[in-house]
Amino acid sequence: MKPIIALLIFIFSFYSAFSQKPSKLDSLKNILAHLPAEGKSFAEDTLRVRVLCEMGEESIQNDSALFLSEKAIKLSAKYQFINGLAKAHFIHAKRLKKKFFFFKAEEEFFKSLSYSLKANGDELIGFTYLNIGDIYNISNKTNEAISYYKKANIYFAKASSVIGLLYYLNNTGVAYFRQQKLDLSENYHKECLNWGK
Repeated sequence: MKPIIALLIFIFSFYSAFSQKPSKLDSLKNILAHLPAEGKSFAEDTLRVRVLCEMGEESIQNDSALFLSEKAIKLSAKYQFINGLAKAHFIHAKRLKKKFFFFKAEEEFFKSLSYSLKANGDELIGFTYLNIGDIYNISNKTNEAISYYKKANIYFAKASSVIGLLYYLNNTGVAYFRQQKLDLSENYHKECLNWGK
């Protein structure tokens, strides 16, 4: 009986230790709380923008992502911080897309694209094109979707982004499947599986 009790105590201690570990979102909130007041310096405010964007990514499943990205957009615009504007508009668009506000999401993705092209952020450019392609794919405009996926892949290659490549292959395969081009769809999905191994 004692070994069972000891095992249960060990399991409970082990679980408690891990359940009390702060989440990434909690850590980001802590960083934000310890930053000096907004407007003190460009360096601190651009760090604030990066933290807000990270928090938005972590909160993408709920509407706080919209609030965080709006705040990051506003602060980035104040300094004309191009990287911040690119990322914040991207997060804003992703949340809108998850809420099925595709027209608004597309507008935000194009804003992100405009800024990310200026910032030369290859991977972000790739993911922005990919998401625009998804909106066309959802709207049954598969030729346009494939065109945007191909643009995305150019930037994923530049950024050496394997995860981007996997998304490109999978989503292009889905677009061809919707066009009933099953051989092409299968080829893209097979290549995706091969890369994923």
